[in-house]
Amino acid sequence: MKKTFYSLTILLFMCFFFQLPPLSASAEELERMYPDGDYLIINQQGSEENLYYLGFSGSTPKAGTELKAFGPVSKLPGHLSIWHLTWRSGFSYIQPRVDLSLYLEQSQKTSDGWKLQLSKKRNTKTQQWALISFFDRLVIAAINDGQGYLLAYRNASTGMSAPAFLADLSTENVNAVWQLIPYEPAQPIRKGQYVLTSELDDSLVLSAKDTSNFAQDFTNVQTATRQNNDVGYVFDVIPLDNGYYKLVHHLSGKCLDVSAASRQSGANVQLYADNGTDAQQWAILPHPQKDGYILVARCSGCALDIQNADRQPGNNVQQYYYNLTNAQIWSFQKASDRTAKSYEAQTSKRTSSSSTPTPRPNSSYSFTTPLVYPVQKNSISYHENFYHDPYYVKGMPQPSTVQYGGSSIRLSDASPEATNGIAGVMGIAPYEFIGWSTNPRATYAEYQPGEWYYGEGHVNLYAVWRYDESRKPGQGLYW
Repeated sequence: MKKTFYSLTILLFMCFFFQLPPLSASAEELERMYPDGDYLIINQQGSEENLYYLGFSGSTPKAGTELKAFGPVSKLPGHLSIWHLTWRSGFSYIQPRVDLSLYLEQSQKTSDGWKLQLSKKRNTKTQQWALISFFDRLVIAAINDGQGYLLAYRNASTGMSAPAFLADLSTENVNAVWQLIPYEPAQPIRKGQYVLTSELDDSLVLSAKDTSNFAQDFTNVQTATRQNNDVGYVFDVIPLDNGYYKLVHHLSGKCLDVSAASRQSGANVQLYADNGTDAQQWAILPHPQKDGYILVARCSGCALDIQNADRQPGNNVQQYYYNLTNAQIWSFQKASDRTAKSYEAQTSKRTSSSSTPTPRPNSSYSFTTPLVYPVQKNSISYHENFYHDPYYVKGMPQPSTVQYGGSSIRLSDASPEATNGIAGVMGIAPYEFIGWSTNPRATYAEYQPGEWYYGEGHVNLYAVWRYDESRKPGQGLYW
């Protein structure tokens, strides 16, 4: 079944009957599939374990180095298999990240197809590639004399490597369907609270079956109809050090999670407690052709997708092959921007001007009446959020207030401390302050002392505490 599904015979059928762009197409005929950046190029043969990846032998690539597919492996490979993708003049160029003076190039023709190697930059057509979606499956096609040939490899035994080559569409027993997993992607979205709106319908938002603060693990992720000021649809978008993000349902504190860390297209997406795994890490990639973003799961390379592109609220959300369709395009609207409607309702109390203000970033609201934003008061209240007798908190910051026409306010530099009031090491409590959150039930910090809060009006921030056994008296701490 695997061989049948992935065989190039099926791709041959698709080429003939669905009139896809010719593989020798001009730049104007090809669409850009991925933004420039670093990627793992993997092939998955229909099972969680059978993961192959495109790479090369040795630690130092050079001109003439031939490409191989390594596998099967259960974990993602290391830095020697990272490829840099660049879109130039309508074509893709593929380079090893460890040496950007080299390019993936079509080489010598054989009885099976064409060999592949690395070569120095010459700007020849043998280095131009087309990334094409065939029925939602990604293939990498040659542009030059190898037109009709796809990047492929033959099945390999466990723990073995197999030469990668350009295979003719009629060649059997080869694998030519790939997925790209971003490596240290750019982070275009700032940390904050957002509502994610679907390109299918601007009233359709990312939600969950239970949007309360009591949502449990395995709560299904689905769509909902947008309602003003409903915090149940808000996700905390938190950048990670590796270029990915975690998306946390604001009220419940549960993370957006691929069920069972599956690599399979069609796997369900759910809410689950923060566990730091790849199943809860998402790359946010700008759509290469439209406004909006695609969320790609680190565990699979699949995109966050509305099942069957169904516009009805309550439809299931899954991960699915990256295909650039509207079912995978999301807009990030700052949660604070959702008060824009209330601004419109109060226009009679404001002073008009001759020009319309610039809409806020990521906001889909439009203003039909010219407005002038009034000077407003932004303020923060801090709450110790601590209930562990006999300890108590000292050093709480004072409330912060600023009055101006912007929408941000700087947090206090003060950091509270848990203590039992006894001087010296005996006064240390086994609870460590790790930051602030707008959710009193949070187990992670959204903000650190001294950072900026981007919002409007008043906000309540709650201290987040972490239990630390090493902070008990007598555990090696000092005065």
